[in-house]
Amino acid sequence: MIVVAVIGTLAVLAMPAFMASRIRSQNAAFMNDLRLLSHEFEMFSMAEGKGNYPPDAPVATAPAGFTGSGIRHFSWSELTPIGGSWKWDRAASRADKVYGCYGGISVVDPGRTTDQMQDIDSIIDNGDITTGRFRERAGGYIYVVEE
Repeated sequence: MIVVAVIGTLAVLAMPAFMASRIRSQNAAFMNDLRLLSHEFEMFSMAEGKGNYPPDAPVATAPAGFTGSGIRHFSWSELTPIGGSWKWDRAASRADKVYGCYGGISVVDPGRTTDQMQDIDSIIDNGDITTGRFRERAGGYIYVVEE
């Protein structure tokens, strides 16, 4: 009985550390996906002519004409590492900015609290989800590819 009690106590003590480690791992995978996608959109823009990006796309759908050929095992229809769905947002013109930018990679309805998203932002950007390259948008967050 003592052995079972000790093992139970150790399990209770280890669980918060395990959960924190899991969240850090998911955040790192999410940030890596953002970095890779951003790079692919920049490569697309260079190939098509500076500032030319694919048109806006529905949630969980790859933008028309965008292959993202440099990203292995990436699917727009799968959930992001932090929950929620991927979305490419692009304004109709540079004058009509969407979420304060011309083009960006969004995560819609992520499974994270605002505090957790600020933690991600502090690594990517400035720790303020209302400004900078990674910011809050309606129903989620957006990583700005081009202002």
